Amino acid sequence: MSSTKERKNMPSLNVLIMSSYPILNQQWVETFMEWDGYQDYNIVNVRNGEELHIVKNTVNIFLVSLQDGKGEVDEDAGVWSKHKFDAIRNVKFDVVGIDEIHLGVETERTDALLSLIDYKYLIGMSATPGRNLSYGRFEIENTHMWDLVDEMQMKKSGHSAYQRFEQIHFICPTVKAESIKELASVYSKDEGFTFKKFLSVNEKGFFEYDEAVEHGMKMIFGIGAYQRNENSLIRNNCKGVLITVENSKCVEALRAKLEKMVGKKYNVYWTTSQENDVTALYNKVHNDWLPTEEKGSIVIVVDQLKTGVTLPWCDAVIFMNDCKSPSEWIQTAFRCQSPRKSSDDRYGKGVYVYDMNINRVLHCVHRMAELRQATNKGSQYMEVIREVLDCCPIYTSDDGISFDQIDVQRFIDMKRKMTFEGYYENIFGNTIVGMLINDKDAEFLNKLNITGCSSGKSTDDMHTNDAHMNGKNETVRRKGDKKGKKEAKVMSPEDKARILANSMMKELLMVCPTSVMNIEDMIQFLEQSV
Repeated sequence: MSSTKERKNMPSLNVLIMSSYPILNQQWVETFMEWDGYQDYNIVNVRNGEELHIVKNTVNIFLVSLQDGKGEVDEDAGVWSKHKFDAIRNVKFDVVGIDEIHLGVETERTDALLSLIDYKYLIGMSATPGRNLSYGRFEIENTHMWDLVDEMQMKKSGHSAYQRFEQIHFICPTVKAESIKELASVYSKDEGFTFKKFLSVNEKGFFEYDEAVEHGMKMIFGIGAYQRNENSLIRNNCKGVLITVENSKCVEALRAKLEKMVGKKYNVYWTTSQENDVTALYNKVHNDWLPTEEKGSIVIVVDQLKTGVTLPWCDAVIFMNDCKSPSEWIQTAFRCQSPRKSSDDRYGKGVYVYDMNINRVLHCVHRMAELRQATNKGSQYMEVIREVLDCCPIYTSDDGISFDQIDVQRFIDMKRKMTFEGYYENIFGNTIVGMLINDKDAEFLNKLNITGCSSGKSTDDMHTNDAHMNGKNETVRRKGDKKGKKEAKVMSPEDKARILANSMMKELLMVCPTSVMNIEDMIQFLEQSV
């Protein structure tokens, strides 16, 4: 939009905007129409059956689906070959803009598409451009970073234009172990906790672990014993709630559960790509699902509304899926961060993201800090993470009622204790670990004493043929004992060596410099230390 405003320098301009989802093209058109100065532009959402034409001496903006442009891999349609593009295929574009450029761009097919388009400038737009930067699509000197920290710093400085942006709060409650005992027997220690199984549905359409699901909902919404929850949805007066789940099988059961529990305060809706096409979904987002004075709105989603789509009514996001991608997590979390109008009764009251997986939150906030640091928004990691935590505070709780804000040093300590892999698997933190492992493994982990080993894993679990991890401990019998009776365990030399190595690793992790926060730096530090 900033580029197309340069009409005084370029009175005639041809712009091509490509997005990953068709609903985003419709949103672009609506956004252009809301702003002064765009009404006389020729803005066309390229769809089948529409006549396209170039208007001279004005700005022509064509909105195209990136997937349409690349063509279907499993169909005959080639790259940039569909009939709908005939009128613009040979146009010389001044600017090509790719919205949500982190999605599906770093591929050979996208490179083939861009090679067939005649353009002068390429502009990529994304809140999570890490992949594009790592692939070298854009040089750092050609990258402009304006992130959530910049927004909040402008807001705190009193700048009037930024008062509409709400501060985002990350809420990480922990479910008590005794509340999920019924789940202990259904998860393997290698699997860890997953929402896919937690929200599994039986043949009658009800939750397999109904009591545990209801307990989790009471904690987040602030019902029953959790009415005193300082950061519950109801206490924070959240009116528009987006809930992400792993698959469509649990959607109807969760909708029924929420209607029973909070139906007096919220209307509950749901959507999947099979249920709503682009037009229907857009109308529901902007009309049918709006909160009212009497009731708020809850929308349960599987594969829609998580990236790029503006949800002006959303002031809370609840993660109930097994998302592993920091980019996807950050994009989904930002759905509640749309600017508010001063007339909105939620104006100035903040927005909230609920995630019971504290390790996942730490990792994603760390990625936000890394991106900021990579684009020269600060040289010292401690300085950058302090800025991020100041603008995006994280709150944790051990009882689901009282919450503490994580400061910089605690963030660093917790981040170090996480394993490099598997951080997302143990949703309920360490409380569930003791329920999933047997006494033998518990003794072993206690000797390692490495927290953050999700679902009983340690950093060396990639050695799948290890005797101990496969339950093949050596045993000896004393003379006179009954045959087969195990009286004593003898730890193998390999197990002893691993315990010692992990103990040394822990000591190194606790004393490494605060600047060591990525794998490359860690490897270098360990090599020098050893």
